[in-house]
Amino acid sequence: MYMGNKIPRMCTISLLCMDLQTDYSECSQGKKTDVLCSWPEAQLHLPVNLAPSVLSCYSRCNTSIKSPPWMKIREFISQDGASVLASFGFSLGKGPQLFPLMGTYVDFKQPLHLALLKLISRYGNIFSVQFGSLTFVVINGYQMVREALVHQAEIFADRPNIPLLQEIFRGFGLISSNGHIWRQQRKFTLATLKSIAVSFEEKVQEESRYLVETIEEEKGQPFDPHYKINSAVSNIICSITFGNRFDYHDNRFQELLHSLAETLLLIGSFWGQLYNAFPSIMRWLPGPFRKIFRHWEKLEYFVKEVITKHKEDLDQSEAGDYIDYYLKEIEKFKDDTNSYFHEENLLCSTLDLFLTGTETTATAIRWALLYMAMYPHIQEKVQLEIDSVIGQSRQPTMADKENMPYTSAVLSEVLRMGNVVPLGVPRMSTSDTTLAGFHVPKGTTLMTSLTSIMFDKNVWETPDTFNPEHFLENGQYRRREAFLPFSAAVPARCLSGPVPGGVPGAP
Repeated sequence: MYMGNKIPRMCTISLLCMDLQTDYSECSQGKKTDVLCSWPEAQLHLPVNLAPSVLSCYSRCNTSIKSPPWMKIREFISQDGASVLASFGFSLGKGPQLFPLMGTYVDFKQPLHLALLKLISRYGNIFSVQFGSLTFVVINGYQMVREALVHQAEIFADRPNIPLLQEIFRGFGLISSNGHIWRQQRKFTLATLKSIAVSFEEKVQEESRYLVETIEEEKGQPFDPHYKINSAVSNIICSITFGNRFDYHDNRFQELLHSLAETLLLIGSFWGQLYNAFPSIMRWLPGPFRKIFRHWEKLEYFVKEVITKHKEDLDQSEAGDYIDYYLKEIEKFKDDTNSYFHEENLLCSTLDLFLTGTETTATAIRWALLYMAMYPHIQEKVQLEIDSVIGQSRQPTMADKENMPYTSAVLSEVLRMGNVVPLGVPRMSTSDTTLAGFHVPKGTTLMTSLTSIMFDKNVWETPDTFNPEHFLENGQYRRREAFLPFSAAVPARCLSGPVPGGVPGAP
């Protein structure tokens, strides 16, 4: 995952254990179970996740979505429009037919990751697609993804120029930067997160207590867990970056979380991808995507306020959070003309941590709770293991996970079936290379289908069934090389190293 693909696993196991550790003795009578089971019917508003092309997980739940007005445009393109444009079609290597201006024809009636999955049977595990001005080489399957992101990690280390991300990050931070600026920022962030990680577990435990307390306030009545879980996860990120947390009922805090969630939703939406495909046209037009920039201004204004307060209170002799460390680094390199440590980079890097840390982790936790509701017999086994290893007198720690193979297997299966990040963050080749016998020129943008790995019938015994046994062998946690819920954990890009914890054996 970006700020460490292990953060979701650490937060998930701690928060889930704290939740299940609460006395649910009434489950057998159905009281608590009814609360959980009401979510699939009424509260399946699970948001999209990070990466520019990642769309919603509604399709995984077979949830119908009312078609918005602009769906008529999609229907024209996918039906009548396609037959008209086909007469002008042309091919670009191995892949679906291209149409002028529009690019590759894709069935817009389903999420992009599922539409691309259908193309595998016809074009194999590597093919090209084009969306407006953007051309991607799509790779599928564990072996192909591993070849690109592990064996050729340095070649596919850069980020491509995604217009929408360039517009809001301006080439700074960790998500959209490349070259010297990225290497410098990454090295600093790795070292800083390693220093902060000493107290990270305590912050997770503290926030777990607050989360359980707010859930207990519902007194067993149905409720939407979305904002509670998002608040908890965001507060953990706040503790790392700002050095403090916010009350769940803080209006400004909730407004910022709403801005962040809607920004991510719009970046991965049809309108966001339309902007990426035709940036020179879309930047002059009105549309829902305009909310992205308005929300981003609010987020930037808030972080700038926090940075200003940190500057006023900064103690050079010690640093307590990410912003403190960064401000000291700015002072340290203020006379270095080759340094990119400045407040613009601090602003973007801080927002990076929120963008990549909050929604993915919160979504993983909601999937965990949903699957516990759907499979009460699995929930019961997890509860028994928690009671046996942790008990009711203390909080869980990451040291406990070694003695909790079944819970670890369940959480891994949650990430596999939940398919939290169906498409990996796009990457760009830094030099000419070859994949599966195909020539890949320098500057080619690579899109990885993690969905094709998570549901590969050649890898998983029952790919379409929630089955924790995928990760168990003789009662012990079984590491699966093809378990890549966020990416292949490429050392060149992922910041997972300094964050402790995680599912045993996970990448």
